[in-house]
Amino acid sequence: MPNTVAWSPAGVPSVSPIYTPPPNPPIAVPFDGDFSKFFTGPSAWWQPSVSLTYATTLLATGTGTPPVITLTTPPLVKCPIRIEVVAGGILGAWTGKISYDSPRAGGGTFTQNFTSAATVNLTGAGFGGVISIAAGTAAADHVWAACASQIGDTTGRNHPMVQNTAGKQPLVTKAGGKLAVEWDGVDDESLSDLYQLDTAVNGPGFLWLIGRRKTWQGAGRCIYFGIPFLRSGATEPQETVFLGQTVTTPLTDTLYLLEVECNYSATTDYMRAGSAAPVFGSNGNNGVVAGVYFGSQGGSSYSNYELSAGGILCTRPPDTQLADARAQALTYFSGLAA
Repeated sequence: MPNTVAWSPAGVPSVSPIYTPPPNPPIAVPFDGDFSKFFTGPSAWWQPSVSLTYATTLLATGTGTPPVITLTTPPLVKCPIRIEVVAGGILGAWTGKISYDSPRAGGGTFTQNFTSAATVNLTGAGFGGVISIAAGTAAADHVWAACASQIGDTTGRNHPMVQNTAGKQPLVTKAGGKLAVEWDGVDDESLSDLYQLDTAVNGPGFLWLIGRRKTWQGAGRCIYFGIPFLRSGATEPQETVFLGQTVTTPLTDTLYLLEVECNYSATTDYMRAGSAAPVFGSNGNNGVVAGVYFGSQGGSSYSNYELSAGGILCTRPPDTQLADARAQALTYFSGLAA
């Protein structure tokens, strides 16, 4: 309403107030899935739902030599991709079906059928994606699945988890209803560089991870994650956090949240979980470094494991940050064990 001028009896003009509409209610911004934002200054953070890069070539299994299928263009919304043969034959004749739920047999619903061609457009959950199929004969038992070549570091500090060797790359899958990656427990592994942790030697560190062991493969099957020591003259980490159970009845196929505070003894220089007994330990380190070997114990003792989110922090976050992240995780991931 415009200002209006009225004259009072005393001849002094008065101005009516300008109309001010009530403030709009705040707009709720939906959570984008990046749990690193709950913490102050994480050193590195890997989260498939936020920073996954597909491998160009799909993992092929089956008798003989399956035709090569490449992911020319990834789907607009990243998802698992599993392709099975419906009727075998040469390129242009064989037919297939695609699931976007799970890379594993029986784990998903097939929602797209296609006839093989040099290029095939993905539909449904795979919308926007394009696959290229090479010449060759497809057999009834041929299966292809999408893998991850990289899980980027969402902190921007450039410590991605990488595997460029086909056959060693983790499968793109889902855990708790969200995008994840799965190492097969046979020969898959992904690793980041080893970098100097942003804290003093013998200083604390903190690990935050959501993941699950898919199958139990025997005692000693674990993976490197976090803040290992590098022995003098060594090129691979020697001690680190043990992810996995040493008990005879292990927890399997359960998505869980792991929070570990790591402290270092100034006299013996081994890693401890909190103030408890050492997880791994020995003397002779030449500095605290961070990094990951996911899927194996540094090239051995492979483990069938899924990762949904994980990060390394230089110090234990405030309890308020941990509580907020924990609460959001329980809402975000279905079936997460508290």
